[in-house]
Amino acid sequence: MRIPFTGPISSNYESLSDRELHPEPRSNPRNATLIIVLIATAAFASALGFYAGKSSIKATDEGLLLPPGNVHQIWHYNETFSQKPTPQSEAAWNSLAPVGRGFVYHPFVSPVVSGIAVFHQLHCVHGLRLAYYITTHRLQLLNGSHTNDTYLDSIAARTNIEHIRHCFDYLRQSIMCTADTNLETVNQEHHTVNGWGSERQCRDYGEVMRWAERWRNDSSSGIL
Repeated sequence: MRIPFTGPISSNYESLSDRELHPEPRSNPRNATLIIVLIATAAFASALGFYAGKSSIKATDEGLLLPPGNVHQIWHYNETFSQKPTPQSEAAWNSLAPVGRGFVYHPFVSPVVSGIAVFHQLHCVHGLRLAYYITTHRLQLLNGSHTNDTYLDSIAARTNIEHIRHCFDYLRQSIMCTADTNLETVNQEHHTVNGWGSERQCRDYGEVMRWAERWRNDSSSGIL
């Protein structure tokens, strides 16, 4: 970057012989300030590079790929998304789907209508959850240990159990494709991993939602 000259211009000229006979070293405070700023900037850049390199040692230097994204999270169990379908739990699941349900049209990124994979994946997880509770409920009805659940019955009427079967292999390939390399701490008491409590590096899901809504193909809603 070119730095414009801003030093004072003197109107008092002196001959070359006078300067040679009486040299007077001069210091320009602006130049001194500039030098200090440059040194500080170089020191900051060096420190930033050191810590950036230090943070990547635990992954890339050992051959493990860093997880994508710049959002840091610690997961905790939210039973709303795993409990039996209720109006409250379905509202929570529907809140994960953008307006347009993830189907977008973009003149360059998606010149033909396409679905964003993450919303398809969530749709599949939600469908498998419904299939589990619907099947469990029907088995309980058969053995007489349960009564009818009108809300679950209404959802079952809109759920294609046969279609959901493809989700097992679709999600298998999705998980392998993403290959999440976040590390989950093993519980020292039970020697198991439940996924909760460990820091994670994640993509910004809200940013994906906003992009999907901006370029949505229609105004449909819901995850089912």
